[in-house]
Amino acid sequence: MNVVVRGIRIQNYVKHGIHFFSILLISLMVASCGILSSDDDDDPIGFEDGLSPQVRDMVDDELLAVLEDSLQVPVHRGDNPPDLEAILSGGALKGVTLEGVSVIMKPFIMLETVVPNDPCAGGGCTFWDLYLRMSSQDLVNYEIDIDMRHVEEPQHTGLGGYIIGEDNRFSIFAEQEQHREGEIVRSVNLFSGIVTSEGIEDPHVAIVMVDNAGFEDLIPDGSGRSFEDGNGFAELADWPEDQTTAKIDGTMQGGFWHLLLKDNE
Repeated sequence: MNVVVRGIRIQNYVKHGIHFFSILLISLMVASCGILSSDDDDDPIGFEDGLSPQVRDMVDDELLAVLEDSLQVPVHRGDNPPDLEAILSGGALKGVTLEGVSVIMKPFIMLETVVPNDPCAGGGCTFWDLYLRMSSQDLVNYEIDIDMRHVEEPQHTGLGGYIIGEDNRFSIFAEQEQHREGEIVRSVNLFSGIVTSEGIEDPHVAIVMVDNAGFEDLIPDGSGRSFEDGNGFAELADWPEDQTTAKIDGTMQGGFWHLLLKDNE
């Protein structure tokens, strides 16, 4: 009687049964080792220097240096970011809906700029209050949805946000697309902070142009601006579905799209 096990022909099964089961056992052990080895080699996350592969695909070393060094926005690295929705929704009386949790940066003040001849160089320009809403956080794949808007403008929804961080510190990277005159303007947004049950401490936002689609009134590719909360804290706030508001005074600048214009005075 002939038996084939994983390509090995065993003759005289009854007579040499011990050899058959020995080879079968070895074969199963080899197969198991192969499976374990494959799993070990196939790391779906692969963090490097506290950054996930998705963030690395979005932000190269040059852009990362612009964000951290030139625009002075902290990047909170790590593969154990906080659960923003769980922490912010704990006992909250506002800012929490089925669509996510929202906070407001008020006053929303420019911190730094790398835009050539920026009229707000040196910082200090105040812009319309910025609302940010976080939702659908995936703790396994480090994904999160983030919406940003001023009350006088339509919301800008990230094409796909990725969150990194450690303990209560986090950074969210999201690509943005704006359609303009048949072209697509692309930028990268960064939102960093320290989450508490009442809001976000030390919140920072940066926006850097990736592709201005050739529009001369927009900031050049690779340039950008950073912003902070004037009080150092973004508190929970209801998402402004249909609200409108007027400029506070003559120093108040325009909304989110305005942040990508060369001249934002």
